[in-house]
Amino acid sequence: MPIFLLRMPRNIQFIVLLCYLSATFSGGAGLLAQGNEDGSVSAAFENPVQYKARDSAVYNFEEKKLYLYGEAEVIHDDMSLVAGYIVYDRENAEVYAEAVLDSAGEWTEMPHFITGDQDFEAKKMVYQIERERGIIYEAYTEHEGATLSSKVAIRDSTTNIYGLSTRYTTCTNRDHPHFHLQANRSVVVPERGVYTGPVLLHVSEVPTPLGLPFALFPNTKGRRSGVIFPEPGEAPNAGFFLKGGGYFWAINDGFTLTTTADLYSRGLFGLNTDVQYKKRYMRNGRLLWSYFLTPTPDPDQADSKPSHDVRLTWSHQMDPKARPNSSFSANVSGSTRSYNNNSLQTTNQLLEVALTSRLSYSRKFIGKPYNLSIQARHDQNLQTGRISFTLPEVTFAVSRFTPFNSISTKKNLGKTPWYKRLGFTYSLRGKASATSFDSLLFTPQFTESIQYGVRHNASADINFPVFKHINVSPRFSYEEKWYPQTSTRRFQDTVFVNIPSGEVDTLFDQVLVDTMAGFQALRSFDFSLTANTVLTGIFNISQSKRLRAIRHVMKPSVSYTYRPDFGQEKWGYYGEYLNTTTGNTVVYDPYSILSSIYGGAPGRGGSNLFRIAINNTFDMKVCKPSKDSSASYCGPSQRLGMPYKNLVNIPLLEQLNLDWRYNFTADSLRSSPLTVNIQTKVGQYFRVQFRNTFDPYAVDTNNRRINTLYWATSRRFFRLTNSQLSLNLDLKAKPKQEKNLPESAGSMSEREYYLANMDAYYDFDIPWTLSMRYNLNRQTGISYNPDTILFTQSLSMNGSINITPKWKIVATTGYDFRNRDLTLTNVRVMRDLHCWSLSFNWTAYPISRQTYSIELRVLSDVLQFLKLSRQKPPGSYDDF
Repeated sequence: MPIFLLRMPRNIQFIVLLCYLSATFSGGAGLLAQGNEDGSVSAAFENPVQYKARDSAVYNFEEKKLYLYGEAEVIHDDMSLVAGYIVYDRENAEVYAEAVLDSAGEWTEMPHFITGDQDFEAKKMVYQIERERGIIYEAYTEHEGATLSSKVAIRDSTTNIYGLSTRYTTCTNRDHPHFHLQANRSVVVPERGVYTGPVLLHVSEVPTPLGLPFALFPNTKGRRSGVIFPEPGEAPNAGFFLKGGGYFWAINDGFTLTTTADLYSRGLFGLNTDVQYKKRYMRNGRLLWSYFLTPTPDPDQADSKPSHDVRLTWSHQMDPKARPNSSFSANVSGSTRSYNNNSLQTTNQLLEVALTSRLSYSRKFIGKPYNLSIQARHDQNLQTGRISFTLPEVTFAVSRFTPFNSISTKKNLGKTPWYKRLGFTYSLRGKASATSFDSLLFTPQFTESIQYGVRHNASADINFPVFKHINVSPRFSYEEKWYPQTSTRRFQDTVFVNIPSGEVDTLFDQVLVDTMAGFQALRSFDFSLTANTVLTGIFNISQSKRLRAIRHVMKPSVSYTYRPDFGQEKWGYYGEYLNTTTGNTVVYDPYSILSSIYGGAPGRGGSNLFRIAINNTFDMKVCKPSKDSSASYCGPSQRLGMPYKNLVNIPLLEQLNLDWRYNFTADSLRSSPLTVNIQTKVGQYFRVQFRNTFDPYAVDTNNRRINTLYWATSRRFFRLTNSQLSLNLDLKAKPKQEKNLPESAGSMSEREYYLANMDAYYDFDIPWTLSMRYNLNRQTGISYNPDTILFTQSLSMNGSINITPKWKIVATTGYDFRNRDLTLTNVRVMRDLHCWSLSFNWTAYPISRQTYSIELRVLSDVLQFLKLSRQKPPGSYDDF
């Protein structure tokens, strides 16, 4: 301070000093005092530098440096630097930041640097604000779910960061990762990725001999195309292989194409194409196409040929927001018959016996009672090669409507006229189908198998009460089927057939079928009358007991249905031919060749069917103990709308249903068997289903029903013919809560040790699941022995258990009681290794399909090539 300033009064000294500081900072407003107040300092560049500090801010005039202590922050444009200690060199426009040591000797308040898309932490760093470059020591940055760290890093003015002694890991423990890739040099190029020289794999900071000549970790903001590295290995029946290598092509954010190939040293070859597409609020789907070549098994055999197998899978779903009144979905799956066996697939695919495809489109019309749906279906049997197609089936349906409801009435305003309750429904279905074998696809034989037809259904019904509590509903139904052809049959006792060898073969007693084209209409109708009601019975128990009441709800229903005998000659639906060998006249259905569409001719025999159905439910009302008292309390509640507290309904029998029918038109066996269905739930986890069939008629020595009541032969009303028992058990532990040490865990020092080493404290409340299915079927009588009783049983089980929070076991098995053998048994063991995962999958039974696979891999998808796997395909016999 100048000498003359000392001779001035103190107030003048303060004003002069303030002007001097103002001139020194070139008009800045820096606050050189402790506190959390903001300030700014301008340098030679245009925008000011802003700063703040928690503890203090000290400016050295001679060095022209600003020292910031405690949660210090310096901001310039889009650059932000936060650290425990920062020095701002105003003259050189340079910032130095460093972490600070706390009282425990740990580094805290690490420098945190943010600019643009770059964000990293360091132990200390120097940054030149004007030139936008700097040196970072022990830098850490996040890159697409991974941590990139370098001992020393240099950021140049082009925003590239060059690192020395670089680590790349997806482990969350960045200081001591369980694994990492070590590189001597690296460079981070914004919006491009991370490039390194030779890298070496370290496990628990111990170097391994595994490495790569270079590494590239692209920036995956948005999808990027790239090469997929193959997985090497060995298969016992196929030799050495390179599997899954190919190319991923990101056409755009909503469309990708992946092509991979599998190469085997023994000549097998596979090609796979995966197309995925998605458009927000519109659609999403996936198309998989696979080809597999199996070379000739024995080249020396002339008839031995290579096998070419193909599989196609397509799934598609239209977003409900795309068209709220329309929906479209597709699930298509088809393959050649031998694809699963030849392409070394998993056990589940090897056990496939059928494939099913389905395409579905539906449209609702707003404000209208009708809707439209179109469906296509494909069913394929992989064992027999039989294929059936439905291409397509169109349905136009009109829901129930009351056309006379809008008619105004002036009389009987308190009652609804009967015609206003009269309702109608209508549906139109059209279908084309074909059934053939996979070897005959796209051949003239397949085209000839195509059949099609149309079916109309209409109904009229009305319901009205009788005696207030009985609801009566008469109903008239009409059906009409349109077919483009019919057939005739004739019997011929001798038929001569030319066989490929040139000879003539003679067949005897043959029925010849002739098909004739022409429009055919098949009409049928029926009438039904139904009456039903609901009866409720409540048995109240003393209010002092925990069981308060038992309720029984019974819903009886009585119906009568009349249907004419359309087999009579006046309807003209059936034909006849004479079997000259036996002299019998045979009645046949001319439309049975179209039965796969909507069935053949209307049924013969007619129907005067009377039916009785009784559905019962039983439940009880129980008082649960109150949480705030040891005694049960189910008295009135103080809250409005809740008259009783702690009262719950518990089902006793969810279903006790009886069903019996009697046909007055039948010439014999008019009564149907009586069926009894029982279903209930015991507790929260156990469900029981029981079904019994009782026949009122006796059987002959061949176990065929005869027109003699069982009462006449055994003095019993019914004969038990079939029983089915199903027991389902589903157990599931409660979700695991956070570990909380009990008060009895020991002294304070012991509790502190357990809190610091939770793995040493074992919590036996371990989550688990268990599901069991048991089915028992009892059948009375077989051919030629009506007294034989057959039992069929099956048992299936699956469950999972977490042995520890990191270990999980999932098992599936079952037991075949008839063959006294286990069913498909599979065991899967999984271990969470923090940033690694270890899985072991073992199909233990049957022996012929025994297989295993074991894999150790990094959890991150970025480093999915870091894995070690071993597989044993089904059918191979190499040692484990």
